[in-house]
Amino acid sequence: MHELSIATHILELAEEEARKAGCTQILDIELEIGALAGVQQDALLFGFEAVSKNSMAEQATLTITTTPGLAKCSGCNVSFPVQSFFEPCPHCATLLHTIEQGEELRMVAVHAG
Repeated sequence: MHELSIATHILELAEEEARKAGCTQILDIELEIGALAGVQQDALLFGFEAVSKNSMAEQATLTITTTPGLAKCSGCNVSFPVQSFFEPCPHCATLLHTIEQGEELRMVAVHAG
């Protein structure tokens, strides 16, 4: 379950940012996770709850925004939504494309007090 290591890293980064701001408690952490990032959000939430016990973020919530997948066709140069890496272009049916969006995993904000 790589979500546990992701949760641990998020906690470390959030605590570092909170300390820089002179805060002692983390209230909320905003994340952006792409639909193609390979992260199980339920497992991430469960893992974060486990790793945040007895930390600055013990009472914090994770607010997750999901970014949809978007690819650009190498054949006809059209951008189109995707839910997996192996979807053909809906315009020309080629399988060759570049993922433009949806692989993100980033911390957008840390709200601390």
